[in-house]
Amino acid sequence: MTDSVEGRWAEIFTPRYATVTLILCLGVALLAFNAFLASISLPTAVQEMGGVALISWALTLFLVFAIVGGSGAALLKQQLGARSALLVSAGVFLVGTVVAATATSMEQVLVGRALQGLGEGVVSAICFALIPELFPSRLVPKVFGLQAMIWAIAAFGGPAAAGLLTELVSWRAAFLVNVPLVLIFAAMVMVKVPAHSPGDRAAVTFPGLRLAVIGAAIMLVALAGLAGPVLAAGLLLAAGVLLVAAVWLDARSRDRLMPPDAFRPISVVGTGLWMVLLINVAGAGSAVYL
Repeated sequence: MTDSVEGRWAEIFTPRYATVTLILCLGVALLAFNAFLASISLPTAVQEMGGVALISWALTLFLVFAIVGGSGAALLKQQLGARSALLVSAGVFLVGTVVAATATSMEQVLVGRALQGLGEGVVSAICFALIPELFPSRLVPKVFGLQAMIWAIAAFGGPAAAGLLTELVSWRAAFLVNVPLVLIFAAMVMVKVPAHSPGDRAAVTFPGLRLAVIGAAIMLVALAGLAGPVLAAGLLLAAGVLLVAAVWLDARSRDRLMPPDAFRPISVVGTGLWMVLLINVAGAGSAVYL
């Protein structure tokens, strides 16, 4: 079968691709599951530790650091190679999981959630980037479709699993269930993921300023949700300015975080990114309303 022939769903589960498929699914599933974890398990945690005013930040910090980590994942992969980048970021996620699961205060939980988000943001982004490298072109749409299914399953199964663990065992168990999954993921990465890809290169400039600007913009959006209408509008405007500045800075950098035509409506890539952004904004609006 050649790459020009349409791939079959069953092929991604054959012995040749099954392990790689499982690695990518597990990497994305950890992000998807933990995105829904805090809202289910932490209401029980605050009954034990207090800090109810901070509970919303457990999800906010996770998502903020996941976005920042995902933004820098491509450059980290270029510098360290896919295998090392996945192992390092999985280690950061594991440390965050242990910190959150053993927390004695909500402040410690927030530190753990931030580390979880940072590590898993990198893991998830690299897993998506590896799909075209580890699968022939005929199977790439199928694997991307499978990742979308993982998010759908996590949206329904994640809260249910976290709720059962919290109710039957402890809220800490809802965090600790990640530990064996991360260890399995790391073991499979060491065996199946190549150390370096053809496009990787050793010397990459760390995009600290751009990542800081992106993180600050997302934090302003989060703060806008806690402010009054006038202040919220100002915070959202400032966040928009910072995000535009991040794209502008990236366009003038040697080592880019985004494609060369990012958000340019005259290009296919730019139009595609706008479509992805607006679809997610629309979906987030309905989710927030519900």
